[in-house]
Amino acid sequence: SGFLTHWDFVPHNIRVKGNDIYLLDHSSIRFGNKYEGWARFINFMTLYNPELADDLLFYVQKNRPVSEYLSLRAMRVYRLAEIIWHYANTLDLALGDLKILNQARIDFWLKVLSVVLGNKYLDAKVVDDYRKKRDSLRSQSEKDRQKNLH
Repeated sequence: SGFLTHWDFVPHNIRVKGNDIYLLDHSSIRFGNKYEGWARFINFMTLYNPELADDLLFYVQKNRPVSEYLSLRAMRVYRLAEIIWHYANTLDLALGDLKILNQARIDFWLKVLSVVLGNKYLDAKVVDDYRKKRDSLRSQSEKDRQKNLH
């Protein structure tokens, strides 16, 4: 595709100081589809900042050709399938709360996938319900580790 992209484009790989923006994790930069990073970023923001995810999708839908919006949707589907596949592969190895948590993650991302395929916006209640369940199943050490990440 000829575009320089960041395969791990998420907020914790970006730093802003004044008017300067710094991109971290340069090992994840490669040439590829320009929507790979955007799709991952939007999927990430679906959980951590849904308004930003919706705003970016709205911007692309209203200001870019339909073909670009469809390409972004297709890439989101691809990246969501990766997330679901990852957690599905952990189920046989996980026990107790971790197994329940990973099943909840699969269920949540399947709901997101369904919304993307239907070209709709995700209900905020779905995100809130998932966050509550996720947080109730996380160990204290995991909660501490995640505290300032997002």
